[in-house]
Amino acid sequence: MKSVNAPEFEIFRKNYSDLEIELSGSAGQPILVVKNRVQGYGCGGRQKHIDAETKLGVLSSSPEMEELDKISALGKFVLPMEKHVEKVDALSGSGKWKLNQGPIIIPNYEIINLGQEVGYTFGRNRDISASALTIETGKNVELYFRFHKSPSFEMGKSLEWLEEKLPEYLKERDMDLSYVEAMDLLNLGEKVPEDFRQRYDGEVYAQKINILQNLEKLGKREAQLQGKIGGIFASINDGIYQSNGAITVCENEDDARVISVGPRDNLRNIRNEIKRDLSRAIEDLGMHKNEMLLELQPGVKMNVPEYISGMWEKYKDN
Repeated sequence: MKSVNAPEFEIFRKNYSDLEIELSGSAGQPILVVKNRVQGYGCGGRQKHIDAETKLGVLSSSPEMEELDKISALGKFVLPMEKHVEKVDALSGSGKWKLNQGPIIIPNYEIINLGQEVGYTFGRNRDISASALTIETGKNVELYFRFHKSPSFEMGKSLEWLEEKLPEYLKERDMDLSYVEAMDLLNLGEKVPEDFRQRYDGEVYAQKINILQNLEKLGKREAQLQGKIGGIFASINDGIYQSNGAITVCENEDDARVISVGPRDNLRNIRNEIKRDLSRAIEDLGMHKNEMLLELQPGVKMNVPEYISGMWEKYKDN
């Protein structure tokens, strides 16, 4: 392999040979590629975090493997497929899956990272680490999303060991439900295991209810602030504004605007929060288009898509 020293080449040779065996006859199989790296955040990059780039697709054919003595470190290892999904998880939170056309491409020099770890020390004695490069195929793709958040996975146990030994409660607790979203984007939702789908649907429903409850709470707070602001401007007629025993001169709109600065700022913040909730409801959860009826009280039902769409029209330009 060009541009790689002898010890590194031996590692590369083993990793490349293992991949050749693993991926032979792999056409039609799902394949997962996860790259982890330590990233510095904040002033001087002192705050460390392991960012993960995850890609998932289905192989349209087995990859073409090159002869080892002809491979260049600057070359590319191509995983052929029509499309794949990818996301990046960083310190700011988990990213959204996005759909890309074409193959997954891994620079040849990164193959040496298979079996290697990246990490950093948190505090005085806690080491944080993760595999620098993970490639899983077939059944192991599902097992990765089922187990990779579990403590035993972090301790280096194999996916097969986890599947056999971990108690049922741990499987359910630590499943990475973003697997469902990835498979849906790839139009492979029918292949998602039932327990994944049930957990995912339950969490999505809970998120929707939480948004609706928060919108109701924010709406009440908005009405209170509007009433307070209206009362301040109405006090111009009396020339004074009274609140909690305090009396303030309020003879014109300039006085009212000064007195109402706090409530108007709070009102602006409330409306911004409403808009953020509505954006999440529409962009992340599709609540403006997916059929959903809620019974608010006996005989009174809410058509959720109509409610969300109406609220968005009201607040989108605020």
